[in-house]
Amino acid sequence: MEKKDDKAVLEGEEAAEETRLLLHSACIVTMGPDAAVYRDGALLITGSNITAIGKTESMLAQYGSSSQVHDLSGRWILPGKKLQHPSSKSHHNLWSFLS
Repeated sequence: MEKKDDKAVLEGEEAAEETRLLLHSACIVTMGPDAAVYRDGALLITGSNITAIGKTESMLAQYGSSSQVHDLSGRWILPGKKLQHPSSKSHHNLWSFLS
């Protein structure tokens, strides 16, 4: 993970042609070495990978026009375990959490 301005950019960001989902205005807890907590944070998912985490304002400015945008005001995004079974959908846990 590399830091760019006020957001963390993870591997896989170069896959611009894949569907992007931007979840914003949430409290986000990460499991990285710094165990960051983003209050009023945003999370960018490209395809089935988390590609960036940062503050809502800067993430909306950078990715809002090229992403499906969902306001998660008052909600939390917590680390979870990705399903590894070959027949599973990688986004299943995320959508189960959101619904």
